[in-house]
Amino acid sequence: MRRMFLTVILLVLATSAQAGEVDRLYVIDCGWAHAADQSRWSPHVNAGVPIDLADNCYLLHHSGEGYLLFDPGIGDRVAALSDGVTVQALGQTWHRTQTLVAALAALGVKPADVRYVATSIPTILAMLTSSPTPP
Repeated sequence: MRRMFLTVILLVLATSAQAGEVDRLYVIDCGWAHAADQSRWSPHVNAGVPIDLADNCYLLHHSGEGYLLFDPGIGDRVAALSDGVTVQALGQTWHRTQTLVAALAALGVKPADVRYVATSIPTILAMLTSSPTPP
């Protein structure tokens, strides 16, 4: 579902970029998880095989509308936890190397510069790991 949604967004961006409206797309590392059993996502296949999962955030700049942040990632408090946070219900341990505010600052963007935030189903992870830091 997320892949289909992301495909639609990228198609819209490609169309907009051709029109000269979207001038920047940033892919931000907003966390990653390690799970011990890949079969949770592939029933009866790869049982007991570990898997790592990425949680990317996407920051788009539109020349007339400003910034849109797609998926704020897992909770910022996870960045301060060296062992990450384990979500038992999902069998995953989540990590984040920096907060969203720090990632934006590295791009020269202030939280107040972000006009729009769009979320998807994985944003539930932010609620499970902590409250997300809104831009």
